[in-house]
Amino acid sequence: MCDIYTAKCKRRGCQRRIEMHVADFCIPRSSIDVFCGEHLPKRTGYNLFLVTESMDPDLKKGEKIGVRVRNKKHFRNDDICPNAMSKMKMFAR
Repeated sequence: MCDIYTAKCKRRGCQRRIEMHVADFCIPRSSIDVFCGEHLPKRTGYNLFLVTESMDPDLKKGEKIGVRVRNKKHFRNDDICPNAMSKMKMFAR
C-alpha cells in the first residue's frame, strides 16, 4: 500500500500544493521536501521531475517539480515521486 498525500512547496510563503506518492510508506513524510517549479533549490541533491504529458489540471506539460529526501538510506529513487495523472521524466540533480 502507498502513502498518497498533498505536500506544500517547501519555500516559505509559497502556497502551491503538489500531490505526492510514497511507495509502501518507505519513508516518513517529514523526511521529504517538495518544491514547485518556481522555487527549485539552487544546489544539487534533489530529484527533478519534468512533466511530459498531463491529464491533471494542476500540472502543465513542461512544468518542473523538485523532490529532496533528507534520509536516503531506505528507499529507491522511484519510490518517491509526484502523484499525478501525468507522465514525467526524472533527473537526479
